[in-house]
Amino acid sequence: MPVPTHGWDCETRIWPTHCPDCRENVFFFSCTCGSRVYFDVGHPPWNPHEDRCIRYLVRYLVEVQGMPAAHVVRTVKVFAASISEAIPPDVQQWLETIARGPRASRRVSIVEPGDSTVCVTARVIQVNPRVNFFKRFGYADSAVSRALLHSLINQSHDEIVVESTDTMGDIRRYTCFVPRSATGASDIERNRVVHLELDASSLPGGEAFWMVQRSDRVG
Repeated sequence: MPVPTHGWDCETRIWPTHCPDCRENVFFFSCTCGSRVYFDVGHPPWNPHEDRCIRYLVRYLVEVQGMPAAHVVRTVKVFAASISEAIPPDVQQWLETIARGPRASRRVSIVEPGDSTVCVTARVIQVNPRVNFFKRFGYADSAVSRALLHSLINQSHDEIVVESTDTMGDIRRYTCFVPRSATGASDIERNRVVHLELDASSLPGGEAFWMVQRSDRVG
């Protein structure tokens, strides 16, 4: 990908997170000139995490480039040899599977909200703009419901569904709410690849859900 030309008015953001592929601690950097990069450290020397992450390479070749299976296998093997790293056993198993031909089906796992923040890079498959939380959670529009949903109805949200593909080729699906005021919310469109930082939220005694805290466009 071409390196953007950074102007005097370029605005940058960087925050600690986890690589969505290998789960190592990394820093995610983005700027208004178009750069989106994971770094191993948040200061010079700027070491791009992708230069040594085999799992990232697999996902990038499959999801972003749509590379044919045989090319994925060959590219990953060459990359692993170039950085003197062994291919993780589950990745090796998946490479052997796709080398034998396309899979009849892929498993889809619905990822439910948990106790910790989740960072994920995924493709947006559905966008429901300006969700009505009364209908969404089955509440009548009343004073009691408004008090219960206050933190949600205080501003507009979109509901999105995103999918990521793991190294075995299976799909992990997340349903999330995105405050329209959130940084990067305007970049969330159907078929776009985005990086999301998700926190689990819930209604008192009610349904748990994912809330997008940060988002950034990847592709």
